[in-house]
Amino acid sequence: SHFLERKKAEEKLIHMAQHDSLTNLPNRTLILDRIEQGILHSQRSGRPLAVMYIDLDRFKMVNDTLGHQTGDAVLVEAARRLVSSVRKEDTISRQGGDEFLLLLNEITRPGDTLNIARKILHSFTKPFHISQRKLKITPSVGIAIYPEDGRSAEELVKNADAALYRAKSEGRNRYQFFSRALGAELNRKIQLEGELSEAIHSGMKGFHLEYQPVIDTSDGSLYEVEALARWTHDTLGEISPREFIPLAEETGMIHILGRHVIA
Repeated sequence: SHFLERKKAEEKLIHMAQHDSLTNLPNRTLILDRIEQGILHSQRSGRPLAVMYIDLDRFKMVNDTLGHQTGDAVLVEAARRLVSSVRKEDTISRQGGDEFLLLLNEITRPGDTLNIARKILHSFTKPFHISQRKLKITPSVGIAIYPEDGRSAEELVKNADAALYRAKSEGRNRYQFFSRALGAELNRKIQLEGELSEAIHSGMKGFHLEYQPVIDTSDGSLYEVEALARWTHDTLGEISPREFIPLAEETGMIHILGRHVIA
């Protein structure tokens, strides 16, 4: 019994050393360790991971005008909303003040990072009800992706922080990627995913088939015809199969597309 009590006390001390006392979220030390572990997993799996730096817009004003007790209540509620926006395998930590860090482990689809960033913004749309007051609190989010934006936990955090700074300077209540090129590519991907889904579910709008004969070179005879899907979008124009086929495979829409080609 004495041994169990001592073990429990030790576990409590370890938990306190690794967690933030206000929100009970992992602290900076613990998340940096988890990011380093995540990097090792990423190296083995070949899948990227993302680090998001999140900051509450104009939080200092809330603290200064309404007091620390209200500020603390806002932080606890913000932590709850952030936790509800992520997957169970992800880690949210409080950095101190009104800053949070999020680790997205093993991103299987490029759209996942964007979806979670959007979910975070959406989770703050409802006002905070704190001590008979309705407060409008919004977050700004900076995103860094391993391996493009950094090879170590410290570098990823630093670059996510730089992206956060850009989100703030571009008007707050938004997300920004550290790499503009990567951000543009992911935005394009998620846009195409929506357009592809709409096209496929509205009777293959914009799709047509082209038939390519396959000739036997030995005698010049035709031995099969390949049906190739082509997609012309109303506003985006001709979209290359090199772009939409991998997207259809990634999202599982390839089966519907395949059935259309066969039919």
